[in-house]
Amino acid sequence: MSHVETKIIDEVAKILYENYVKEKSYSIIDRLSRVTNKELAVSALYEALRGIRNEEERAKFKEFIDIITEKLEKNDIYQIKLLALKALSGGG
Repeated sequence: MSHVETKIIDEVAKILYENYVKEKSYSIIDRLSRVTNKELAVSALYEALRGIRNEEERAKFKEFIDIITEKLEKNDIYQIKLLALKALSGGG
């Protein structure tokens, strides 16, 4: 994983933390931690996007979804699971 990817995952994990974990709404994090393929990952990320209220955060999150949609391979699912773990630990 490149430095850029790590930075983006950290930023998105913080967004998830602020919008879901702090609100004690863990269902999205649970879904992200259990994804097994690209389609499930993208579906869970779009569901998470709907709950993000801040427009700037939504834009950053949408950018992350676009990156994942373009380049996520089957063996990269661990990045989504890492995102869920980082969100639970405070976003970074």
